[in-house]
This record gives sequence, C-alpha cells and structure tokens, in this order.
Amino acid sequence: MKILVVDDDVQFASVIIENLNEWGYDAETAPSAADALEKLRSNIFDLVLLDLFLPDCRGYDLIPQLRRIRLDIDVITMTAYNTRDIEKKVRLQRVLYYMTKPFDVDQLRYLLDYLEKTRAHRYETKSTDLPFLKGFDKERL
Repeated sequence: MKILVVDDDVQFASVIIENLNEWGYDAETAPSAADALEKLRSNIFDLVLLDLFLPDCRGYDLIPQLRRIRLDIDVITMTAYNTRDIEKKVRLQRVLYYMTKPFDVDQLRYLLDYLEKTRAHRYETKSTDLPFLKGFDKERL
C-alpha cells in the first residue's frame, strides 16, 4: 500500500513516515494541500493520512479535491483540534477513520493492518461502501 502523509508538522510527519517505511509501506509526505494535490496528480497512492489543519487549506476542504483527482482514494484524517462539528463534517465525506492526535503509532499500525486485510475483499467486490469498518475494534485506537 502506498501512503501519502499530508501534515505541516515536519517532525510528526517524519516519525509517521519512518514507522510506515519500517512496517513495509511505501510512504511520502506533503506539508501542504498544494503539495498533496501535486503529488497525487503525479503518483498513485492508495491512502492519504490527512491532517485537518494545514497552512493553505482545511483538510475537510481538501478531501473533495483529492477525490476529483482519484475517486477511489482512501482517506484517514488526523487532528489535534477535535470538535463534534469538525468530526461530523469529515465523517460525512466518507473517510475511513477519524483520528485525534496525539495517538500511539501502534494504534495506526493496527488500523493499517486491518485495512490491508480487508482491502482484497473490497476490491474483489468493487464496493465503494465501507461496511468492513463496522467490525473494526475502535477500542484498540
């Protein structure tokens, strides 16, 4: 799975990238919405880990732009500024998961492992619905 980490916190992004690479994922970083869009236009990514507060755009405004480039891109959002309004707005955009920072990287690994296991089934059925996350043990995150 190829993952794009979109976060302007360089230190946070580098820790996430380091872990993703160690776990066997091909991962790149983008510090802004503009950089994320450019990378998505020139590369194929399976998943975007998206910070919701970027210097040039709100992540929830970026999601539709990402999907215009690649309709089937999976998105997991991350934020340190959680509110019910933001969470509702993001969940209505059909993200795979909404994470609040700080989080333990082992929790991210557990989520990615789960997604990897269910990915084959999702593409075999060509489903755009995400029912497999209903069984996901959210208590582990």
